[in-house]
Parts: sequence; structure tokens; C-alpha cells
Amino acid sequence: MAKLKNIWVVLVHVFALCFSYGAGRIAISWVLGTDFKLLGSAFWNAFFAFGILVVLPILGIITIRYHRHFLRVMGWVYLALWGLALLRMMSIFMHTA
Repeated sequence: MAKLKNIWVVLVHVFALCFSYGAGRIAISWVLGTDFKLLGSAFWNAFFAFGILVVLPILGIITIRYHRHFLRVMGWVYLALWGLALLRMMSIFMHTA
């Protein structure tokens, strides 16, 4: 049973790292002033947008709450990237509205 739990923890963090990649791309595009496209495909953009806006903060909070040491730091990284990506998305919507 413990091995099954470890597999789930690894899978959750793999997904969180994928969404962190998307959030990091958004944050970097904001700092550099470049275009906002993630991967070009509408499906992948929607996938990353959902993951960044919904899943990443939940995983960050769960990681901070239930893990120790390095993984707790990763939880804070998830939340920081989520905040930067959210600010970038809000600035895009403010300029296009």
C-alpha cells in the first residue's frame, strides 16, 4: 500500500511540474514582453490554462500542508508560479478589454 501511495505522489508532482512549466513560460513571457503562446495548439493551451488556474494552486497547498522539507519548498514554488501566471493573464485581459 505504501508503494501505491508513493506512485501517486510521484504522478501528482509530475503533473504539477508540467503545469509549472506552463506557468513559468507565461511568467517569462511577461518579463521579456514576448508573445503568450504556450505550445501553439488550442488543446494544449486550454490544458495548461486549466492546470495553471485550477490544479496548480490546489497542488501547491496540498504539497505545503502534507509534505516536508524539499517538497514543501516545491509547493511554494508552485504557488509563486501560479501567482505570476495569474498576474500575466490578468494583464492580458485588462489590455484586450
